[in-house]
Amino acid sequence: MNNNHQQPLHIADHLFFLIEDGHVLAWNYNTHEQYILEKQYFLELLQVSQTKKYHDKTICNELSEAKLITNTAIQPEQWGWDVLSKIFHVGTQNIGSATLDTDPDHYAKNYIDQCTTLRNDVPQFFTEKAGVLIELPEPDITLFEKISFFSVLKNRKTSREFNSIIFFSNSPSFNKVSLWSCGR
Repeated sequence: MNNNHQQPLHIADHLFFLIEDGHVLAWNYNTHEQYILEKQYFLELLQVSQTKKYHDKTICNELSEAKLITNTAIQPEQWGWDVLSKIFHVGTQNIGSATLDTDPDHYAKNYIDQCTTLRNDVPQFFTEKAGVLIELPEPDITLFEKISFFSVLKNRKTSREFNSIIFFSNSPSFNKVSLWSCGR
């Protein structure tokens, strides 16, 4: 990390921080790498985020090696939704691909070990809750006899806006998805 010329530093993109049980977890939700940060490392990240300069060169070098900070300015992505949806969307893609690319045998062994540890903790999907049961009336299914499910889908008007592009329910792609999802 050469900051002799006061080259600005930047916090890496796609970082999420979780503070739990007195520890700070840094998660790069794009690469799926996680780090437990000691207090002085987290404080150094705060320093860099506020001043674009390092306070402790040794710590900054380690943060740079871990790709948590960079000398390269990061261009903001045009996302269009809130930050939590971005974290979920990006963070649930390509899980394990970094490990798989470097050592597929190690990845497979870890996956099997994880499955083995979970096999005895399979949750109950159907549980009965304690309490008084409420008797519900029989459903009136005559409404379903008057109009077909296909007609309901066809007549339903929806639109969604993603990055200022309007997506109408009568688009060819949506129609194909709807058609095939109904069993065709």
